[in-house]
Amino acid sequence: MSRAEAAAFCAISPSRFSQWVSEGRIPAALKGTNRWDREAIQRFLDLKSGLLNDNKMSASASAFAAWKNSKDKR
Repeated sequence: MSRAEAAAFCAISPSRFSQWVSEGRIPAALKGTNRWDREAIQRFLDLKSGLLNDNKMSASASAFAAWKNSKDKR
């Protein structure tokens, strides 16, 4: 989504959104673009707000890695 759409998703102004990105409060745009991933922003906000903890993210990343490894071995 665009910067304006991402800012609206976060219920803040586009200028505040840019400030949050530069401060590391919100993930940066997708590499090589000026577009943001809605799920990455949501996950980041959930992590920062305590709705999601690092263990849950690690567990899901580990589950994905295990699945990917099993597929790669085939």
